Amino acid sequence: TIMPIKREEVTPETGTSISRSRTQVDWKIPGLQPGYYRMGVALVGGENLQLNAQTTLAVVQEIGGHQRGLFGWTLESGAQQIGPADFAFWLSRLGVSWVKYPCWEPDKLAREELQIVFSKLQDERIQTVGVINQPPSEHVGKFSESGEIVAAEVFRDPETWKDLLAPIMGQFTQKITMWQLGGERDFSFLGLPRLPEQVAEIVEGLEERNGQNIDVTISWPWLEPAAPAAEATWQGTCRSSSPPLSAAELDAFLEQSDSEHAAAGLAGPRTWLLIDPLDAKVYDQQTRIRDLVLRMATARKHRVQAAFVTDPYDPQFGLLRADHRPGELLLPWRTTSLLLGNLRAVGSMRLRSQAMNEVYINAKRAVVLMWADEATEELAYFGDGARMVDVWGRVTPLKTLMVGGQSVQRVPIGPEPVFLIGCDPAVLAFRMSVELGSDRLDSPLGRKEVMNIAFTNPMRESLVGQVRVIPPRSWRVTPPKKNWRLLGGQDADVDFEVVLSNTADIGEYEVEIQFALETNPPELVSVYRKVRVGPAGIDMTIQTRLLSDGRLRAELVINNKTTTSRLYKCFFFP
Repeated sequence: TIMPIKREEVTPETGTSISRSRTQVDWKIPGLQPGYYRMGVALVGGENLQLNAQTTLAVVQEIGGHQRGLFGWTLESGAQQIGPADFAFWLSRLGVSWVKYPCWEPDKLAREELQIVFSKLQDERIQTVGVINQPPSEHVGKFSESGEIVAAEVFRDPETWKDLLAPIMGQFTQKITMWQLGGERDFSFLGLPRLPEQVAEIVEGLEERNGQNIDVTISWPWLEPAAPAAEATWQGTCRSSSPPLSAAELDAFLEQSDSEHAAAGLAGPRTWLLIDPLDAKVYDQQTRIRDLVLRMATARKHRVQAAFVTDPYDPQFGLLRADHRPGELLLPWRTTSLLLGNLRAVGSMRLRSQAMNEVYINAKRAVVLMWADEATEELAYFGDGARMVDVWGRVTPLKTLMVGGQSVQRVPIGPEPVFLIGCDPAVLAFRMSVELGSDRLDSPLGRKEVMNIAFTNPMRESLVGQVRVIPPRSWRVTPPKKNWRLLGGQDADVDFEVVLSNTADIGEYEVEIQFALETNPPELVSVYRKVRVGPAGIDMTIQTRLLSDGRLRAELVINNKTTTSRLYKCFFFP
């Protein structure tokens, strides 16, 4: 849109008439698809004069109602610059389920205003955590002369902090039952000799003047051993590291944490996480989006109660700008939070495209997260109502095609993760249940070997059908198909006989296992599994080289990785 500048004469209070320019443009936003947009305004005059300003806009659509999940933000004091009701609704629409907020306000009026904010957050079903970190400036000298105070210093002298915190706890514990001692990455409690006893004393002091029971959380680095769960007197541990762990590293640390809790046989402190995006000055946008989505998805695979972005307004994170406008990572964070926030991971499917994926479900929904290092596509059936959602929140219906007599849907996959929503949980569960008794055929050519196929009926109703194996041409499988009938939740084991012909090569084969389900209407479902042909522990490769005199040299290299001697006869068939 190009608009000329209109000039108008104005007479200020001084009585001197001056000419100034004012132009207002009413721009009707076109029908924008959901996504993240940058808008620029330029003022151009003369030959060299050009002034520019930019702002951002996020267009969103509903991709599932806000249901309380595990993802949230840690906000700074005074972050709510709009009315409490609008602020809480805004956070809810962005997929924020948890909020950490500093509560050490010395002014009674400020506390009353903050209490209204907490009440509105509660109305939107957003779990609020009170943070006791830096004291107000007028109280800093009572704790330290340096001005930088950590939690262990704040709570060192009960006679000092009890009187100062009594009004805060008395006013806010009606709305807030969960509290964090110290700000994010405040590891000052680490290494204290009497830590369980000291935290218990702090909790007792915070509770004694208001009569309300509270839960407390402390910060702890990932690279330090956690305190024994049996000794903990705190109810949550917020884990973090600098620089942040990758998704694979986070998965390994959380796996170890889950195992430690299971071995102790105790509930122990709940696990909280800091999941801050990668630095925008160091990493490109696609890398940052993929890393953030996969770390959020990893948190959903484990016993994690809440996961926070430390400061969403920090420009290096890219979630929000200082004026509350969206940053480039806001929509990927929102999409992941809304789609995965209250689901649980149940495993992954083996896809023909070899794309990586995770399946998440609850009683009402099933979501598949998919990504790949290189652009590819998957042809499979995920349910009649399946739709694809990209990280920007754009929803695309999946068209159903007929390929080889069965319904399939085409899903483009690449480095930027995508979500499949509206999937049929029974279809996903059935595909994931199919297992081979062995993924290797080891018998000599011409001899029979058994291929076992196990699967489960994930539905409550009985399921009837046939299963057959569609093998490579060099295999012979008998019988052609087998009938089966399963009650709801029942498992099945079906055996086929496989004979390899003398044209079968060693190596890896893709085997199609086809299920004809006698449903209404009937369905044909294919899953694909990898099978290796050749003796276990034996690798064979052949290398050829044309010699200078025209002869071909062929060399067979056999590597026996087992502890048993093997004897082979070698034949060449030129």
